[in-house]
Amino acid sequence: MTTLHVGLGRWATGIIAAIALAGCGGQAKEQRDDADTHTAGSASVANTGGGGSGSVEGLPACKQPELLSASASISDADGAAKAGTGGKLRVTVTKVEQEPASNDAQAAPTTLHYTLQGAAQSWRLDATLPGLASDLIKEGDVLDFQLETSPGYIPLTQIYNQGFGLFTTDGELLLFGSHMFGHDVLPDLAFLGLEVSDSGQACGSGSVEGGGCQYRVSTAHFSSAGHVLDLQPGHAGQLGNLFVEVEAYQVVVGSGGACDDSGRSTMVGVKMAAAGTK
Repeated sequence: MTTLHVGLGRWATGIIAAIALAGCGGQAKEQRDDADTHTAGSASVANTGGGGSGSVEGLPACKQPELLSASASISDADGAAKAGTGGKLRVTVTKVEQEPASNDAQAAPTTLHYTLQGAAQSWRLDATLPGLASDLIKEGDVLDFQLETSPGYIPLTQIYNQGFGLFTTDGELLLFGSHMFGHDVLPDLAFLGLEVSDSGQACGSGSVEGGGCQYRVSTAHFSSAGHVLDLQPGHAGQLGNLFVEVEAYQVVVGSGGACDDSGRSTMVGVKMAAAGTK
């Protein structure tokens, strides 16, 4: 689960382009477990235009997003963070940097960079999220931080899965990110108070003919504190007081000689008030 100035922004961008990003149209749904009605709450935040390249097992062809529109990940002094925190750690936000806004009305979401200082180590958090408010996390804030890592898989590349959460000292989740690479790309986010499961295939893309990978793209099902949300890649929605986006969720189901057999998933979220959706 990694992507920062050493994640989906810096070290993974070229690799991800090589494994054929697949975004899929669809809608996000949120419902209360104790309610009989469902409320549609989808917001397509990725450009899912473009043609697909066939289908998998009769599923519609996936569409190809032009750009990654959201990421949130952690790096340390050595680059990609390889070691987790072993639970929550108290940190202080010692620096906040915001990238200059573009004049383009269709420009990418706000990008902010945070320096988190713990008792014996510092980390850098880079976040690019739709409507991310510059005052959600401020310089001088004292917060709790938890990072979970494990080896990922892309052939001939050292890459790490990463999942993290940034919390208030009262335990409220402010921001999270998850990035997985390899054969098993469904993240375990229970430490964030989020349950994630596979809600079934959404679309299929690619073909093994010519040596390429064939991907199955699935819908991610989130549940937390009585709320549930189903999201297909390239879509976002509300889960309680969180604004959640699934940027990617795909696994390899067929491979030719040039396929690296590595799937990936990217899931991020931010406290709702910061997403500009209230």
